[in-house]
Amino acid sequence: MKRKLVLTLVVAANFLACQRDFSTSPVRPPMRPLSEQEKAVVSASNDFGLRLFREVVAVRSDDNVFLSPYSIAAALAMTTNGAAGETEQAMLETLGFAGLSSEEMDQAFRDLTVLLLSLDPKVQLEIANAIWYRQGLHVRKAFADLVQKYFAAPVEALDFQDQASVGVVNNWVRQRTHDKIQKVLDRIDPDDVMFLANAIYFKALWTYQFKKDETQDDTFHGPDGQEIPCRMMVQTLDELPYFDGDGFAAVDLPYGDGHFAMTVLLPDQGVPVDSLVREL
Repeated sequence: MKRKLVLTLVVAANFLACQRDFSTSPVRPPMRPLSEQEKAVVSASNDFGLRLFREVVAVRSDDNVFLSPYSIAAALAMTTNGAAGETEQAMLETLGFAGLSSEEMDQAFRDLTVLLLSLDPKVQLEIANAIWYRQGLHVRKAFADLVQKYFAAPVEALDFQDQASVGVVNNWVRQRTHDKIQKVLDRIDPDDVMFLANAIYFKALWTYQFKKDETQDDTFHGPDGQEIPCRMMVQTLDELPYFDGDGFAAVDLPYGDGHFAMTVLLPDQGVPVDSLVREL
């Protein structure tokens, strides 16, 4: 029988505005140095996220795409603890962790998660993992212990033939995203044997406020030439990190103390978005 492992990836985010004196830059408390293993995981995860984004955009070219590379990497990293031999090495290579052992990967993920959660008291960041498997299957205790130790993920059996199990997963999602995401499952297929879930909830105030009275009528220019009337927020600051690249411009919009930011890329006029994505 064909069996499927299902990655359930959930992200909920709220972005709000706050007032601040624009004459000064955010003062960021120092962040602790990263270990060599943590640096390797960060670098590989960034590369994996951009590669993944390019692949998803290529097959969903007509859709808006929103994904969480961290969630996918965390779910696959959990799964790697249940693999061995060639399968384990192939998963580590796909994630970009080929130079690390599973133990080093696990430790780096745990330590980086702890760092992220404590990085900025002005940012509400919550990260949760969970695994559910089809009742009657045998899951090795060593695997369950590892994902609990390094990913704080409970490993629980569910009766996948009972429709109520769908509610168990969806209720977990609702709770971990503060009701922002109501469900991720409509049903459980007969071939499903395990669900690996990661949920991220992010809520933060802008370091610099977008003044409401400066929001103005403007026109959004779509990739196929269409012009769509819209309302656009406006902000002009010297403090924002800005980059003028080859065919695009980029700016960082910080949150809280400045450790977290939204990076916005804007293609130059006449440069298709898809070509910019391919260059990421």
